[in-house]
Amino acid sequence: MVTDQFTEPDYRVALDFGTTYTSIAFVRKGEREINTIDQWDGDRCHHSNGRQVPTESVYRPASRLHGYEAQRWLEESQPDDAVIAHIKRMKLLLDDTGCVWTQDAKSEVAKGIQKLQAHHLIDSEQDIIRHIFKYYFRHIKRTLEMAEGFHDGNSGT
Repeated sequence: MVTDQFTEPDYRVALDFGTTYTSIAFVRKGEREINTIDQWDGDRCHHSNGRQVPTESVYRPASRLHGYEAQRWLEESQPDDAVIAHIKRMKLLLDDTGCVWTQDAKSEVAKGIQKLQAHHLIDSEQDIIRHIFKYYFRHIKRTLEMAEGFHDGNSGT
């Protein structure tokens, strides 16, 4: 008799997608302890950053950087290093309320979108959200694999 018995830990993951910072937490099924993900590439102050990662991306001709990696690259880049767009406050793309307080920030995001579309790096503004969420989910998977022994047999792409 063949049974489909699931032996791997079952996790619940929460992602708080913020306008300036994002937080991610997880809990293993049957446990009460909530763990936050606080080991982000490029973060110089591990464990002291409030367990958040910046909600921003840097698009270069042949690469994308997100979170602290984007911030560090901007700090360390040279004047002739190519940056197509530095996208901050991308969460505002999800706001269709017409709020007057966010119009300036949304205008900056729109300028970045135009640059990325002109360079054929995105097709639509939703691609920006998709790119950073893929970054988050790859990081979640890597963190769970290293710290919790999680393995789902998926490539994470």
